[in-house]
Amino acid sequence: MNIRNNSSIGELMEPEAIAFSFAAPGWMMLLLLILLVLLAFAIWKRYQYKKNKYRRVAINELNALNNSNNEISAVILNTIFLLKRVAIAAYGRKEVASINGSFFFQFLKSKTNTAVFSDELEIIFTKHLYEGNKAELTNNELELLHRQSINWINEHDV
Repeated sequence: MNIRNNSSIGELMEPEAIAFSFAAPGWMMLLLLILLVLLAFAIWKRYQYKKNKYRRVAINELNALNNSNNEISAVILNTIFLLKRVAIAAYGRKEVASINGSFFFQFLKSKTNTAVFSDELEIIFTKHLYEGNKAELTNNELELLHRQSINWINEHDV
């Protein structure tokens, strides 16, 4: 039985196709949602950028220190001081201030998920700490300290 030819119903009238438009409320809501997500992402990235300012400042100081013509012992000592300042900024004075020597390097190692400071670097630091200017350090060892310090500054968890 053909429905179109049924005399009691008559002919079916099909509505005209609705033209596609982005002015529909659903599209406007989707656009608003996308804009809100982008705004939230931009705010979060700015917060992260501001929160990590101490890292950027410390890396700039470390690079300036490494490029200076200071004695090797002064560079090592100032690098350790800089690492201590970064640790205090990240974890607070109460937790960090009393730690020194090899315990400080153990503390630094415990605050990253990756192995940043090698045992060789800890030996270099301890040798310099107890022998002072008498310790013979090569430029490669100084570069190792510099690279691993930058890695720790970038990768430590807060």
